[in-house]
Formats: sequence, structure tokens, C-alpha cells
Amino acid sequence: MNHIEINPQRLSEKSGVYITLEELIALGNVSFKRSIPARSTRLLKGRHLSRLRGRGMEFDQVRRYEPGDDIRTMDWRVTARTHKAHTKLFHEEREQPVYLVVDQTESLFFGSAQELKSVTAAKAAAFIAWQTFYHRDRVGGLLVGLKDYQAVKPHSGQRGLHYFFHTLVDYNQALYTRINDLNTVHSTENMHSAFKALLHLAKHGARIIILSDFLFFNTESASLLAGLCQHNQVIGIQIYDPLEQTLPPDGHYPISNGQQYMSIHTATPKLRKAFQQYFSQRQIQLKNSFHQYGASWLTLSTQAPLVDTLSTWLFTQKGEHL
Repeated sequence: MNHIEINPQRLSEKSGVYITLEELIALGNVSFKRSIPARSTRLLKGRHLSRLRGRGMEFDQVRRYEPGDDIRTMDWRVTARTHKAHTKLFHEEREQPVYLVVDQTESLFFGSAQELKSVTAAKAAAFIAWQTFYHRDRVGGLLVGLKDYQAVKPHSGQRGLHYFFHTLVDYNQALYTRINDLNTVHSTENMHSAFKALLHLAKHGARIIILSDFLFFNTESASLLAGLCQHNQVIGIQIYDPLEQTLPPDGHYPISNGQQYMSIHTATPKLRKAFQQYFSQRQIQLKNSFHQYGASWLTLSTQAPLVDTLSTWLFTQKGEHL
């Protein structure tokens, strides 16, 4: 694997507002150093074990030899001990493509400090894509934007990975240039269209990782999620900004979309408590919806150390909050 050296001067001067291809490629070097051993995680393991028994890499059991069995799989020790011919059986390994569904719609064009949610989602997707690449699996996905969505067919080579990154950068930077064209905003419809496309694209046993703030999620979303979970492994990674969880102390705060400006007043402790309770209740509803259909659920803050927290979860597979 040839690692690409990135000139820091070429990185985006608007770091945190939008991403560049250089930043996503640079994550490859970081991801390589944090590469998770395949045997340590099922989420990004390059191959999975099917229920079929045949010639493969993973030993399953020994049984009596039957006519037609491959003599190369004979278990001579058991045969010698029992005086009856026995053969080894193996789990058959099959490839699992990874589909990354990356939300780059208007609700993610928000951030209170370190970076926008759209940037965090893109970086998280890139880190997972690199991890998948290092486990020699295919990675592709669906990029969902202000106007439409685009499907990228899973590929195993670096060329396919870079094409996915190019498309991701296009959708991310489109947010920066088109966010004020309100006539193009149809985020819920676009996300649902992407889900429906996945129902046809994802083969049985695929891994689908959805990176979004899930503000679009409603009853129809839950129904589509149920369909995706029937034959696939689904993981939801919710991107949120701390300001969505807890309002700052009482005061007046300026906010902007880059062209328009206004001030908000955080008012009383009662309002801040109600704000926090709404966020918590929404989190519980989303988590329960995913768990109901057997999907995994994580949350990732825009101010969390992305590489450390994702690496920790991928290794342990125990975290619920990153």
C-alpha cells in the first residue's frame, strides 16, 4: 500500500465548513495506523461466514466421510482413532460489500464550534471506508444531497475508493454553495429514495452504515429501515452537535448560515431543561426504532475525537455513545 503524503498548506482554509479530497485521502494514513485486526471485529471484517458448509477458511466440525467428499479434507487423526473415515467441514467464506449512506442535506449544514455536522459525517464515512479497504472488502454507498442522491457501486480497489471520495466531496461542497436555494431542499424525500434504492442494490448479507442526524426520520423511514434490516446488517451513526443537546447559558447568541444573521436568546433555565428533554426523548425513540429491527445504533458528536472514538467502537463493538 502506497501512502499519499499531503501538503498541509493544501488543506482547506475553511476546515470544518466543508471537506476536501486531500483531507479524506489523508485519513487513509491515520486509518492504516488504527487498522482493526479482522478477527477483532465483525463490523468491518473483510469476509463473513455463511451458514453453508463447504471448502473455506474457517473450520467448523468433523463428520463421517460420505461418498463424494473431497479426500483432501480427510481428518486422518480422527480416522485413525476411530477406525472409520472422517472428513473436516469448513464454513464457506463470502464477501460482504459495505454501503455507506452519507447524509449531506441542509440539516447537517450546522455546527457550533469545531466543525459542521456534514463534515463530521463525511470524515466518519471516509475513516470507515478506509478501514473496509484495509480489510480487503468492497466499499460503496449512496450520497444524499440537497437535490438528489447518487449511488456508488461497491469496489475493492483504491480507484473505486477515490471515486467514492470524489463524489462525497462534490455533495459536501454543494451544501456550501447551494444552501440558500431553498427550492432544492427535499431531504426527507431524498433520504427515503436512497433507502428504497438500497432495498434493490444491497444483496443479502450486506452491511449498511447510515451516517446522518436523522432529523428526517419518521414512520415511513422506520418502515424502510425494517426492510433493509431483513437481510442485511444495518448500523445507524447519528451525527449531532452539542448545541442540539444543551443550550448555552442565558444570553444572546448570534447565528448565521453564511449570508443571513440573527440572534437567539436562551432565556430561562426552564427553557433549557425542556430543550434538553426533547433531545433526550428523540434519542430514545431513534435508538428504540433501530434496535426494534435488529440494527445497531451509535451517536457521534461533532466535537468528539473522531478517529479515537470510532476506533474504540470498531474494536470493542460495545459502545452506544461515541
